[in-house]
Amino acid sequence: MGSYALFDSPIGTLLVATTSNGVCALQFLRDEKKQLAALKRRLQQHFELDASLVREFSRYVRWFVEGQRVVGSWSLDLRGVGAFRRAVYEKLRSVGWGKVTTYGDLARAVGNPKAARAVGQAMAHNPIILLVPCHRVVSSDGSLGGFTAGVDVKKRLLGAEGVEVVRDRIPLRRYRARF
Repeated sequence: MGSYALFDSPIGTLLVATTSNGVCALQFLRDEKKQLAALKRRLQQHFELDASLVREFSRYVRWFVEGQRVVGSWSLDLRGVGAFRRAVYEKLRSVGWGKVTTYGDLARAVGNPKAARAVGQAMAHNPIILLVPCHRVVSSDGSLGGFTAGVDVKKRLLGAEGVEVVRDRIPLRRYRARF
């Protein structure tokens, strides 16, 4: 049996879910029933409301948005995520605080240099925001690209990490992570 909770954060209402294997979701709340049904399908288990998750994760998100370098010690439960996306998420976790990578660099880093668009799709379907920091992925020209909660939230998260965004672009030479 998994646990989940909903909480308000400085970047919007979030849904967090955990299993005995780790965090399986940290997502912007869109439709609670549909999101829980998708988790149930992906992980083959039910989820019950557990308000005790709120304190831990709301604090983490608040501190993150305030620019505090917080490192969670949570394991991730990526069961049910395809092999390509899992590889992308795992590689992306190595991009440190205050650094960015591009869709193309990430595709090359997982051994599929022509898969930049597939990396973009992986980012759009990232089940665990912040812990899998998809906001750190930008276009090859330094433009921000997209973000599930909108580009303004992406700018806010990058700004919290000290990444300078000028006219919706990032000077890649200064912030680019190397694999």
